[in-house]
Amino acid sequence: MRPIRVISLLLLLFIAALPASAGEPTLYGAPQGAGGTLVEREIYILCADPETRFADWAAYVVSPRTIYGDTDTHRYWKADPALPETATLEPEDYRGAHAALHTDRGHMVPLAGVKGTPHWEQTNYLSNITPQKSALNQGPWRLLEEEIRNLARNGYRVYVVTGTLYERPMPPLPGADEPHRLPSGYYKAALVEERPGDPATLRGWAWIMDQQTPRDAVYGDHAVPIDEVERRAGVDLLAELEEGIQEAFEARAPGSLKAYIAAGEPAPVWWNPAADEDLFLLLHAFPGEQLERSAPRDRKGITVYVTESGTKYHRKGCQLLAKTSANIDRCCHPWSTAD
Repeated sequence: MRPIRVISLLLLLFIAALPASAGEPTLYGAPQGAGGTLVEREIYILCADPETRFADWAAYVVSPRTIYGDTDTHRYWKADPALPETATLEPEDYRGAHAALHTDRGHMVPLAGVKGTPHWEQTNYLSNITPQKSALNQGPWRLLEEEIRNLARNGYRVYVVTGTLYERPMPPLPGADEPHRLPSGYYKAALVEERPGDPATLRGWAWIMDQQTPRDAVYGDHAVPIDEVERRAGVDLLAELEEGIQEAFEARAPGSLKAYIAAGEPAPVWWNPAADEDLFLLLHAFPGEQLERSAPRDRKGITVYVTESGTKYHRKGCQLLAKTSANIDRCCHPWSTAD
């Protein structure tokens, strides 16, 4: 077997200290069908509609690297520098809205999902804000976004699309001095690939909530098939997914995200490539080489090995590892170093 290089814990710590990046915000291309202006940023993409003055949709990633951070965040609303002044409302347009309509300034891309990145302030651009009923924003919508972060805490990169629906007229903001249309509801879709790059392991969930959804509503009661979201919003959320796979996937009956998180084996038993993005990148940068890392509690000193394919991981002492390199792709402990 070829010589083995040891990657030190110091290198891991150095990489972990680098600023987090959300990465590509869509899994199978940006949603298609909306006719607004596309705005691409480091942590999200959104489609701004100049007629409604709000975003038709916003796409972003929630992952372990985006949600953890000790930065003091704030909500200083500002105009979007990438759009003309007439494309969105102004901060003054929201005055009196809460008292008259019981609305909050709701984020399409939630600040809490990207506070671990250096670009979190971009969520405070008014192009990312809509007037969302307080009961919805502070109730089931907030709990849904927290559950998506829980999925990320289990080690997944979660690809999320949030969008607006205009299915009936809504009262305008009392302080706005320009034409606009308030959304009558919202949708959210969340996607993960259990094995990154393998559409066969694609899992997804979608929800639609009306503006009048009560504060004590259960978000799971608003789950819908993805194709219902696409039909009502007039968008294709998986434009680049193979057509046959896409049709079958989108028509699936909605499942429970909470049940999926509870039933699935936690990704980081000690570590897992999907859970530790820095470690995942290192393993694929140095295929077939040794990685030593101090593990928590009683797993300290465990050594694992990654194969040429990047899909199998061997504990130190594995019999297959001691044989020729031709056998290394057959692993007795794939994806985990649990005892």
